[in-house]
Amino acid sequence: MLIRPPTPEEERPLIADEKAVATLEFDKVRARLAEHASNSMGKALCLEIEPTPHLPTVRLLQQETTEARIILRAPSDLPLGGIHDIRGHVRRCVIGAALDPPAFNEIHDTIRAAHRLRKHLMDFKVDAPLIAAMGEGLGTFRPLESSIANAISEQGEVLDRASRDLERLRREKRLTQERVREKLDSLVHSDAQKFLQDPIVTLRGDRFVVPVKYENRANVPGVVHDQSASGQTLFVEPLAVLELNNRLREIEVAEQEEVRRILRQLASEVAAVAGDLSRTVTDLGRLDFIFAKGKYSEIQQAHEPVLNDEGRMNLIKARHPLLRGAVVPVDIPLGRDFDIMLVTGPNTGGKTVSLKTAGLMALMAMSGLHLPASSGSEMSVFGRVFADIGDEQSIEQSLSTFSSHMTNIIRILRDVGHDSLVLLDELGAGTDPVEGSALAMAILEYLSSTGAKVAATTHYGALKAFAYSRPRIANASVEFDADSLRPTYRLLVGLPGRSNAFLIAGRLGLPAEIVDRAREFLTKEDVRVEDLIESMETDRFVMERERVAAENLRASMEVAKAEIDRRSAEARRREREILDKAQEQAQRVLQKVRQQADEALRLLKTIEKESRQQERAKALEEARRILRESQRDVDEAVRGAGGVAAAAGGAESGGDRGAVAGGGREGVVGGARAAGPLRPGQSVYIESLNQKGILLSLQDDQALVQVGIMKVQRPVVDLAPLTEDGPGSTSAAGASGPGAGGTGGTGIGGAGGGYRSVSTGNIAGQKAQTFSPEIDLRGLTVEEAAHRLDKYMDDAFLAGAKKVFIIHGKGTGALRKGLLELLSADPRIRSHRPGAHGEGGMGVTVAELTE
Repeated sequence: MLIRPPTPEEERPLIADEKAVATLEFDKVRARLAEHASNSMGKALCLEIEPTPHLPTVRLLQQETTEARIILRAPSDLPLGGIHDIRGHVRRCVIGAALDPPAFNEIHDTIRAAHRLRKHLMDFKVDAPLIAAMGEGLGTFRPLESSIANAISEQGEVLDRASRDLERLRREKRLTQERVREKLDSLVHSDAQKFLQDPIVTLRGDRFVVPVKYENRANVPGVVHDQSASGQTLFVEPLAVLELNNRLREIEVAEQEEVRRILRQLASEVAAVAGDLSRTVTDLGRLDFIFAKGKYSEIQQAHEPVLNDEGRMNLIKARHPLLRGAVVPVDIPLGRDFDIMLVTGPNTGGKTVSLKTAGLMALMAMSGLHLPASSGSEMSVFGRVFADIGDEQSIEQSLSTFSSHMTNIIRILRDVGHDSLVLLDELGAGTDPVEGSALAMAILEYLSSTGAKVAATTHYGALKAFAYSRPRIANASVEFDADSLRPTYRLLVGLPGRSNAFLIAGRLGLPAEIVDRAREFLTKEDVRVEDLIESMETDRFVMERERVAAENLRASMEVAKAEIDRRSAEARRREREILDKAQEQAQRVLQKVRQQADEALRLLKTIEKESRQQERAKALEEARRILRESQRDVDEAVRGAGGVAAAAGGAESGGDRGAVAGGGREGVVGGARAAGPLRPGQSVYIESLNQKGILLSLQDDQALVQVGIMKVQRPVVDLAPLTEDGPGSTSAAGASGPGAGGTGGTGIGGAGGGYRSVSTGNIAGQKAQTFSPEIDLRGLTVEEAAHRLDKYMDDAFLAGAKKVFIIHGKGTGALRKGLLELLSADPRIRSHRPGAHGEGGMGVTVAELTE
C-alpha cells in the first residue's frame, strides 16, 4: 500500500497568512525547488507546496526528504528519465477518443520508466523504507508495454508487425508501387521520351505521373492531374498505369483503416488499466517532487530539523536560503527560555534578515524541506505565521508608514493565538518615539499574554529596559565592529544593541566638539544605560574568546581520541588476521598429520599380520619414519603458533602458551600434576590402554581423551590423574613405558612431549573386545555424522574389522549422499555398497576396510 501524507480532510489545515508568505518570499523557495524536478508533474507539486501545522504529517514529509538524500547519494543513478504526464492521454482513451502514435510512445516510455524506478527503489527497503514502499506501489503494465512496443516504432510510426493484415497490405503496396515505377520508367526511356519535359517520374495527389510538354499532350494519353505555373508542362498519369494507381490507392485506404483499427485496439488496452495507470503516474509525479526536495537539500547542505509542536525554535548556524555568496550564519533561539526576542541595533546590521530567516525556516520545515542550518537545529510546527516587515506606505491608499504598520498589526492581533509565530520589523516606528515606544510595549505585553512566539526589531532604547523588566522577554542585538564601522551580521541573544551614532559620526569626520556637545544633551539615565551596555559587550567579548578556546581544545581532543580509536581498531584487525592465519596454518598441519597417521596405522596393522621378520621390521621402520615426520610437523606448527600467539596477545601470554604447547614450562609427559578430581585439559592415564592423554570433556560417566592424534571415549573409572610418579610415567624423550614390548612400542605423543609409547597390540586388543560392527547415525546432520563416522573408522581400523554397517536411514537422502562422499574419499575404505535384503536395504551402507 502506498504510504502518503494525510489528506486535507484528515488534518487541520494551516490558516495561512498570505501576506506573511509573500513577505518572507516563500514563492522564491518554491521556484528554486521546482528547478530540481525532472518532469512537469514534479514541478507543479514543487510550485504548490504548502506548510502544514500537523506534526505527524510534517515528520512524514521530512522523512521523505531525508530518505531521498540517502537514495541520491547511492552510486547508481536514479532512473527518473522518460516520465511524462500521460493522464490526459489516459482520459481520452477512456472516452474512446483516438490517440496518435507519439502519444502511445509517451505512455510506453512512462510505463517503462515506472518499472525501472520500482526496481531501483526496491534496493532501499532498509535505508529508505518510506520511499521504497511508494516505489513498490507503482503499477506494472507489462502486457500494455509489450503491445505498444510491438506496434509503434520509436519514431512514432505504426510498424508492419502490428498485425498480419497490415504487413500483407504494405507488402502488396510496395509491390504495386514497384510495378507502376517499372512501367513509367520504361515509358520515360522509350521513344516517348521526346514528348516529356523531363525524363522523370513524380507524384501528384498520391498518384504517379510524368511531366509532358503541353504541345505533346495528345501523344501521351492519360489523365492530367496538374500543370506547371507556366502552363507549359502537364503532369499526366498514363493510361498504362491507371489501373495500377487505382489499385495502389485502394491498398492505401485499406492500410489507413487497419492503422486506425490498431490504434483503437491499443487505446482500449490503455482504457482497461486506466485507473491503475493514472495512480501510477500521479505517484511518479510525487516521487519526482520528493527527490527534488532531496536535491535541494543536498545543494544547500541542509539538515532535517528536530521537530516539536510546543513553540520551541533553536536554529544553529542558520543561513538565509535565498542569499547568494558568503552568508553569515546566525543562531536564533526562541520559545525555550523566552517567548519574545527583541532585537536592537544599527540599520543595515542584519536585524530584518534574521527575522526573515526565522520565518522562512518555519515555513520550509512545515513544508517538509530540510533547513540550511547545522544538524540538531530545532523547529516548532506553528498553527499560524504572521509577518509585518518592511515599509509599505501607500500614496494611493493615503497610508503613512505608521498607518501601514498599524493596519497589519491590528489584523495580526485579531487572529493571533498560542500556536502562532509573529515577526514584527521596526515595531512602533513612524511616529513620535515616546508614543511609539509606549505602543510597542503594550503590543508586546498583549502578545506575551497570548503565548505566541514573537521576534521583533526596534530602534527605541526604552524597549531595552522594558525587555529586562518582563519575564519571558529577552534582548538581542546584531553585532557591530566599532573599528571597521561595519556590521558583522551576527545575532547576539541576551545583549541589547547600541545605536553607535556618536561613534559613527565621529569616525566619518563630524568635529569632535559637536560630538562632545551632543553627549551633554544625553540624560544621566541614558549615559548609564550606554555604559552598562558597553560593559556587557566587553564581558561578552571575553567570554567569546574563552568559548572559542574551549571549543578548539575540545576539537583537538576529539581528533586525538579519533586517532586512538583508529589505532585500536587497526590493532584489533591485525590481531584477527594473525589469529585467522594461525588457525588456517594449524588446520593444514592437522590435515597432513592425520593423513600420515592413517598411513602409520595401516603399516602398524600390516606389521601385526606380517609373518616374515625382515618385512615386518621394514614395515615397522616405515611407520616410525612417518611418525617422526608427523612429530616434526607438529613441532613446527607449535613453534609457529607460539610466535603468532605472542604477536597477537602480547609477549607474556604468547610465551606461556608456547611453553605449554611445546612442553617447556609445563610439559605433557613427566610433568608434575596435582592429584584430585578430573577436569578438562588435565593429563590423565588410561589404565585399560596403558596410555597417557589429555582429558577433553566429561559427560556423565564417560570421558573424551586425546591420545596422540586420536580421540578415544573411555569410562571415567578407567582414568587416573597424572602425578610426577604416576602410573605409566615416561621421560620426555619417548622411552617405553609399562606394557610396551617388542616392536609394538612405538607411537607419537603430544605437541611437545616427544614420542610416547603406544602399544598397538594392546590398543587393537581392547578395540576388538569393545568394538561394534555397526554405527547408527540417524537423526544427525551431515557435519555431526561425519565427525562420529571419522572416529568410528579409526576404532574399526584398530580393531581389525573387515566390514562395518553404517546406518543412516532413508529420509530425504541428504545424509546418505554426504556420507557416501566421505566414504569414497577415505583411504581406509576399500569399497562400499548399499545394504542387501536383510541388511537394511537403502537405509544402510556396508563398507569394507582395507587390509
